[in-house]
Amino acid sequence: MRASNLILLSAAFALALAACGGEKSPEQQRAEAVAEMQDTADRLKHLSSDPAEAEAQLQALGRDMEERLARAKASEREAVVDACAFLAESDVLELVGSPATLEPMPRMGSSWGGCNYGPAEMTAETMGSGRFLMVNIRPAKEFEATVDYHRGSGTVTGASGLDGQAWLDGKSLLWQPTGKPWFVFVSGGPMGRQDPAFALDAAKRMTLP
Repeated sequence: MRASNLILLSAAFALALAACGGEKSPEQQRAEAVAEMQDTADRLKHLSSDPAEAEAQLQALGRDMEERLARAKASEREAVVDACAFLAESDVLELVGSPATLEPMPRMGSSWGGCNYGPAEMTAETMGSGRFLMVNIRPAKEFEATVDYHRGSGTVTGASGLDGQAWLDGKSLLWQPTGKPWFVFVSGGPMGRQDPAFALDAAKRMTLP
């Protein structure tokens, strides 16, 4: 499995989560994170039907995401745990498909690190048929507040089959493993769409340190 450039959509989720650790108020952080996520989703949704133009739009989006990551990385630190080690390569290939790529995410804001998985090449074709997976680590003290925030945004249901507490919010998984000083946020599915069943399947395959 080889590293590649930024996985656009999963990196957008990571940036949104990392934004919660700045000096701005929680309301400002959430508003900015939602706005950035919406901008990314809108640009992906409205890609041109012309392959050449769509490729140019994807490249422009990639440059914008890289600039945002560069700004976020100004305060980055080493990840608390290697989230890329949670899944075996065989499981990644089953979840994301082949060829696949992974990209470790550093500690930024209240994000303690993570790992993004997706197609090895970001093209108009893989945007339509590829799958992505994002694993993000956050401090355990934020777990209940994060669940409450997701509960306020929609239906949250308990998830079974995992050690500790786990919740699905209709899009992603929030999992607090027993005895860990951090919790795991898992999101993924077809490119441009989050599938909670996919996130739960990924979590059940994980081996935590």
